[in-house]
Amino acid sequence: MVTDLHGVTGRDIMDHLIAGERNPKTLAQLARRRARRKISQLEEALEGAEFFTARHAALLATMLKPRSFTLLRSVPERCDERGLKRFSGVGAC
Repeated sequence: MVTDLHGVTGRDIMDHLIAGERNPKTLAQLARRRARRKISQLEEALEGAEFFTARHAALLATMLKPRSFTLLRSVPERCDERGLKRFSGVGAC
């Protein structure tokens, strides 16, 4: 199977799940290098992907964003555009 979720194969599968792909055979075909030898196992592991909802996709997309961008998005909306440009850490503007 995929031993490194943040490797090329794992990331491609997660990106396609985020984009809405749910077909286990299609997702398994994204396998690269050594993972290509395990396509049938990947298909089996990806069974049930149809239960991966838009909510799951949004959560996964947020988790895969660089930490700094996620922190910026958590700043309260009261920060104006000028405040965001000066923002250099976590906290209120």
